[in-house]
Amino acid sequence: MGGPESLASECATEIEEGWGVSENFELYEDVLPVLDELRAASLHIAVVSNGIRDLTEFVAHHATRR
Repeated sequence: MGGPESLASECATEIEEGWGVSENFELYEDVLPVLDELRAASLHIAVVSNGIRDLTEFVAHHATRR
């Protein structure tokens, strides 16, 4: 990242913490209508993440469960 080590570490920490905040992400405009169609076809949907975010909060924030 460059710069003083303490500043680089602080910056990296802030970036990593940002991955856990649902408000930092947006869904594509077609996501909710497609989820509705999949549910109408009786398909089950799972949310998976390889990150640190709380998926329950993420789903609630983006209103993907209807």
